[in-house]
Amino acid sequence: LLEEIVDRVAVSMEKEYLREQLREREAELSVINRSSSIITSSLDIQKTYGRFVKELKKVVDANWATITLIEDEEINILALYSEVGSAWQVGERLPLKDTATEWVANHKEIVVEPDLLRESRFPTGKYHIEHGLRSIVYLPLMVKNQVIGGLVVGSCNPNAYHQRQVSLLEKLALQIAMSVENSRLYAQAEHKARFDGLTGLLNRSSMDTLIAGEISRHSRYGGIFSVIIFDLDSFKAFNDKRGHLAGDKLLKQIGSITQNTIRGSDQAFRYGGDEFAVLLPQTDVDAAHKVAERLRERICGEAEAGDVLITASFGLASWPADGIGPQEIVAAADAALYYAKRNGGNQCQFYSAALRDSDKAA
Repeated sequence: LLEEIVDRVAVSMEKEYLREQLREREAELSVINRSSSIITSSLDIQKTYGRFVKELKKVVDANWATITLIEDEEINILALYSEVGSAWQVGERLPLKDTATEWVANHKEIVVEPDLLRESRFPTGKYHIEHGLRSIVYLPLMVKNQVIGGLVVGSCNPNAYHQRQVSLLEKLALQIAMSVENSRLYAQAEHKARFDGLTGLLNRSSMDTLIAGEISRHSRYGGIFSVIIFDLDSFKAFNDKRGHLAGDKLLKQIGSITQNTIRGSDQAFRYGGDEFAVLLPQTDVDAAHKVAERLRERICGEAEAGDVLITASFGLASWPADGIGPQEIVAAADAALYYAKRNGGNQCQFYSAALRDSDKAA
């Protein structure tokens, strides 16, 4: 009788155990599906990353988590979640060499560090320890058998990741890899749409958008802003004499000089050809003239073109005095630029009342 009772109890316990195992697996599968759905809901992964990790925390201990991309020889921090602070920020780039991400990419395998205080295999471990992390797992994100980046999850508890948790994270990494790749391609396309490929400056389309935004902002809150448009004197002759490669090299130099001369709140653009522009928020035309003069002097002194002296002409206009709409303010600065060129070049000109009257007469 006792043996029969024990057998029945054992069968009942086994069934309950199996049911519990099934419930846990269903819960884990549900988390994987919901997490993947959250990541795929937006091409901007950082926007949804907090929700993604919140879902993940239902089945895995996660005080810190990031998604990284491998770009050339660098790691790009695509998304980041942290309850304990972080040594890095979203958008920051780190050298790939000697990192766990490099190891994972080369070996296409998962790395688990159970207790960073006992053993840390990679130089980044010390930064994790400083922020209180004790265990960490690195997982490759693979698309078509190529590692494009990694999913990294850390816990303040040692030995937080056993085989079951690692297996779940591995499944999740497989699920989200393509979404991360799509996000990367989207970011590249967006960058190409907004930036000039040669100089790295914002392009003309971005300039039109930002000027419209400044008009809206200054209309609401008051103040004025200025626009500078400039181009290189005799650039066509230089290009014809030295060739297009030398011309492209010069344009890249001008872009770099411009970016290094303006303030952090200003925006530099390649307007087209050898024309460049600068948008200066909350800046009157007199202050903009100082910026333009400083930039003109630096171009004369720093642009390297062999024995050829490189100079530039500048046109300045301010909103709302010289134009109300985006096209009007740009046209005013452009008119001032060509006035500077007609008068010998290598100078800065305002869109003055006299110039405005001559435009009307013409």
